[in-house]
Amino acid sequence: LAFACSLVWAVHPLQTASVTYVIQRCESLMGLCFLLTFYFAIRGWQSAVPQRWHLAATLSFLIGVGTKEVIAVAPVLLFLCHRMFFPGSLKDMFRRSSVLYAGLAFGLVMLGFLVTGGGTLSSGPARITFSAIDYWRTQPEIILHYLGLVFRPQGLSIDYAWPVATRWDWDTLISGMAIAALLAASLLALMKNLPIGFPAVSFFALLAPTSLMPLPDAAFDHRMYLPSIAVVVVLVTGGYGLLRTLTERLIGSDAGKGSILHRGSLCLVILASVFLGAATHARNADYQSDVSIWADAVRKHPGNSRAHANLADALMREGNLRSAVEHLYEALEIETGNARKYGGGGRYYEYLRLRPVYANAQDN
Repeated sequence: LAFACSLVWAVHPLQTASVTYVIQRCESLMGLCFLLTFYFAIRGWQSAVPQRWHLAATLSFLIGVGTKEVIAVAPVLLFLCHRMFFPGSLKDMFRRSSVLYAGLAFGLVMLGFLVTGGGTLSSGPARITFSAIDYWRTQPEIILHYLGLVFRPQGLSIDYAWPVATRWDWDTLISGMAIAALLAASLLALMKNLPIGFPAVSFFALLAPTSLMPLPDAAFDHRMYLPSIAVVVVLVTGGYGLLRTLTERLIGSDAGKGSILHRGSLCLVILASVFLGAATHARNADYQSDVSIWADAVRKHPGNSRAHANLADALMREGNLRSAVEHLYEALEIETGNARKYGGGGRYYEYLRLRPVYANAQDN
C-alpha cells in the first residue's frame, strides 16, 4: 500500500507544476525536507534510541524552513501523528521526543525571523490588490478545483489568473459550505481517532498557509504538491479496503481470496499509474518551450492578460513579431479595458512605453 500510494502520487500530472516548472523546485525541495522530517521522526519513535533520528529530523526541518514557509505546518502534523499512531501520555511523548520538539520549536522561531525579514526567495514581496476577505471568499472554490484535479487531471495551467470573488453569490456560498462540511468531517474523524482523519486534516493543514495568508495569486497548481499526497493516500487505501470487502462478500471463503485481492489491487494500481503517467507525459509536452506553455495557458484562459503578455515575450524572442504584437494588443485590451483608444501601432507604442525592454520590437 505504501508503494502504491507513492507511485500514484509520483506520476500524477499535478506534480509537473513543482518538478517540470523549474522555478517551483522550491516547492519540491520543501516537500523533500517535509517528508524527511516525518520519516526521521517516525523512525525515532520506533527506535529505542530516538535522539539520533530526531536530530536528523530537526536538521531536515531547518533546511526546509529556509526553503518555503509552508513547512511551518510540519510540527503540528507531527504532533497529531505522534498522538494518533504512537499513543501515550503527553509527558512521555515530550520526554522521549525532547530533541525533536525542541528542534521544531527552534525552527519555528527561525521561520518567524525569516518571515519578518521579508520571507524566503520563493515568497518575496509582491503587491496585493484585493482584500483578505475577498481572498478567503475565493479559496473554497479553488480548493474544490484542486480536489477535482486529483481525480481528473485536466485543465492544468501554469497561470490561472483566478479572479478573486468580490461578493457572495451561489457559487461561493455552495463552495464554502462544501469545504466547511469536509473540514468538519475531517476534524470529527481525527477526534474519534479514525485513521482517515489524519490525512484528511493534513490536506487542509498543508493548504492553510496559502489559503489563509493572502497572496498576489489566488491559485497555482504547485500548491497541491504535498496536499495531493493526503488525497492519494485516502483514495488508494480506501480503494483497497473497498476491494477487500467486495472480495470477501463475493467469494465467501478464504480459499484464494488473498491472491485475488492482491492481483486485483495490483491491476488497479498499474492501470491508474499508466493513465496518470500518460497524462504527465502529455502535460510535460506543454513545457517543452516558453511558447508552448504560455500558448497552453492562453488557450485555457483567454482572459488572462499576463499569459498573453508572457506568450508575446516568448514569441518575440523567437522572432515571430506579428503574433507577438497580436498578443500584446490582447494583453492591453484585457488589462486596461480602454486600449482601443490607441490606433494601430499606437497601441503597440503604449505597450513599449510600459515595457521598454523589448529592443527587438522597437526595431520593428
